[in-house]
Amino acid sequence: MCAADSDAALSRCELAKTELQMEISKVRMEAASLQDALIKLENLSDGLGQDKADLNKTLMQVAVCPTLLRCSFSLAHFLPGSAQLTNFLRFLLTAR
Repeated sequence: MCAADSDAALSRCELAKTELQMEISKVRMEAASLQDALIKLENLSDGLGQDKADLNKTLMQVAVCPTLLRCSFSLAHFLPGSAQLTNFLRFLLTAR
């Protein structure tokens, strides 16, 4: 093998090394980008979980509210001088 062949082989090896280093850099950047996306997705999932809990709480309040109004309406009949309260509760019950 002559010096020219050795120089050509060395050049090809250096070029291949440079190309591989560029590929490694690209893969590392993609990995970092995917890690960022995963963190954002985890945060979004946590937020959705909290939103679901809040929505369930609100739905329970909405479901319980008419029952409480009916109970209050029934109790208002037994309170002396409660005509205004009874009328107000009747309004709330029919305003849905």
